[in-house]
Amino acid sequence: MRVSMYAVVLCVLAGCGANPRVEDLSPVQRRKAATMQVFKGDPGRPVVAVGMVEGLSCHRNAYSTNDVSEAEAIAGLKLRAAQLGADAVVSVVCQKDSGTDWRNNCFGSVKCVGDAVRFQ
Repeated sequence: MRVSMYAVVLCVLAGCGANPRVEDLSPVQRRKAATMQVFKGDPGRPVVAVGMVEGLSCHRNAYSTNDVSEAEAIAGLKLRAAQLGADAVVSVVCQKDSGTDWRNNCFGSVKCVGDAVRFQ
């Protein structure tokens, strides 16, 4: 019983950790995030993939208005890409979920995913 309780707590906490906190970034990572370019398609120049990144805008209060935005989710993409040392995020796709997102503990959300890349 105790093990299952810990599993539930871990799942809930993992869902709450959406975007990185800006104060956890180094000065170099903050500069990268501030100047990070985001491309919905091809950036038009050669790149090297660093990894996939995702950002989330999550509405966690069921009793207030839904305040999710694509801009907040894209900001999360930039923060995660900066942590990887990327120059840009390409092939960005966003999806709005107005229903309950149990995986992220949200009553509504916008999730964006993309590929963090370095320019050659």
